[in-house]
Amino acid sequence: MSIPLRIAVLTGALLLVELASFFKLSRWLFWSNYPWLAYTSALAFVVLLLAAIIAIGSDISSGVRRQFYIGGIQGLANCLISYELSLVALPVEVVTAFFNVNEDFALKSMSVLQGATLSVASITFWRALGELLRNHWDHQRQTQHQLQDWGKILQEVSDE
Repeated sequence: MSIPLRIAVLTGALLLVELASFFKLSRWLFWSNYPWLAYTSALAFVVLLLAAIIAIGSDISSGVRRQFYIGGIQGLANCLISYELSLVALPVEVVTAFFNVNEDFALKSMSVLQGATLSVASITFWRALGELLRNHWDHQRQTQHQLQDWGKILQEVSDE
């Protein structure tokens, strides 16, 4: 499979993960906001987090990278959003009966599992996508430099 195709497939899968985050967040924000504001806030939050993830995967100074880590609240945010959503959407009686745990533990553990899994998967694969893109661009630059070198050699030969 070619690098551009791998990048396209991985980007598509990651966008589906981010779309799921967007819908969970916007659904939660509907409880206390107008619909247009819930969608706008959710979109802004997801886009800012994606920008932070891409920046962390980039070749930036350690000071700037530290700022992104300090602001990196995606895991916590996803866990809290999953918790809020699970308060009304999770069939707690099924989870408590199957695992023989109390309702509070079931809500919290399912929220952490859902939110953290979504965050870890998203961050890991966005970083991998950044690495693929960097490698692809490096290869393109090397090819361009080689072609320029060959062009110079051909120019020198034709001048002689």
